[in-house]
Amino acid sequence: RSFNKKQFKLREHLERLHTGLKILRIPLKMDVKEMEDVCHETIERNEPFFGANDEHRLMIDVSRGLLGIYHGIENLHKGSNLIIADFPLRWTVSGMGKLFDEGINAVITSQRVIPAHLMDPKIKNRSRLFYQMANIEVSGVKGENNGALLIDTDGYITECAIRNIFFIKGNNLLTPGTDLGVLPGVMRETIISFAEELNLTVKETNISIDSINDMDEAFITSTGIGLLPCYWDGWNSTFSMTTI
Repeated sequence: RSFNKKQFKLREHLERLHTGLKILRIPLKMDVKEMEDVCHETIERNEPFFGANDEHRLMIDVSRGLLGIYHGIENLHKGSNLIIADFPLRWTVSGMGKLFDEGINAVITSQRVIPAHLMDPKIKNRSRLFYQMANIEVSGVKGENNGALLIDTDGYITECAIRNIFFIKGNNLLTPGTDLGVLPGVMRETIISFAEELNLTVKETNISIDSINDMDEAFITSTGIGLLPCYWDGWNSTFSMTTI
């Protein structure tokens, strides 16, 4: 996404994408710098159609391309595919504005996160059926502002669907480690880098469900939304948790 029409850490997002391509062995013939240039070209072409206050949201998708059984068909593109789409950020986040004031009620679902040894969390991929299943579960929970919070196979907190989660305990900033199947979010790394300025000690560690009640604060992060608070229902604090 952009802030004041400037893309937020585009290079870091593209480097993470290329890491995933290497792991998946997708031979995209475009390096990070070339892709960065094409992204900016896409933004420039779309800017005349955006409002003065519109921010840009890029969606960059890469696929392996045709299955081998189709390679013999004439006039079909063979090889990997790259699609860069640009649309106003408000299309996806305008309905979330109230959450910056009201916060997210994190609902722990029966759907678990895919373990890191089964799917490398460094790959940001579109095969997110387990996220979708968690969101479907949460959609049936009474109340407002509910969001899915997934745990791993050992019962430790991992992340919200497509969003990282942080907790504050005293002067400590706690967040699940990426070895638990947590996506290494760009905004996650940004928040961690702010910790020293805020006199917080960062601890990437296992966080049990029971320990949540001892936390002082909680919030979730992603590039699209930035930072959203979580709240306690019925407590004089800011985090509420429901378990399905």
